[in-house]
Formats: sequence, structure tokens, C-alpha cells
Amino acid sequence: MSGVNTNDYSYTIALDTGYALETDDVIVVEYPAVDTPEESGTYTVAVAINDADPVETDVEIDG
Repeated sequence: MSGVNTNDYSYTIALDTGYALETDDVIVVEYPAVDTPEESGTYTVAVAINDADPVETDVEIDG
């Protein structure tokens, strides 16, 4: 990881690798400064890879 930028509602992670992400690749991100919601449920998040427009998706959080 080469950098992380955070604010109250989002965070951006920069990776320093030559690997090119491909369809069906799985990315798992764990960063201690980002809190997991206290309540279980489905949350809508926006994800953007590189300079692409963000895409919204649902994430299930199990308490």
C-alpha cells in the first residue's frame, strides 16, 4: 500500500504494485482507521478502481 486518504465518509487506498486487476479478482481491504458499522445489515457503498467512475454495490455486515 502506498497511501491512504480518509475523510468522514470515505477512504482511498493506493496500491504500489504492477499487477493489473482483472474481472472476477477479489480484493480484501482491512484498515484499522475505518470503523465497521455497529449494527448488522446491508449497506450501500461506492467502489472505484483507478480513475473509473464509482459503482454502487451492497455489502452485508454481520455483527
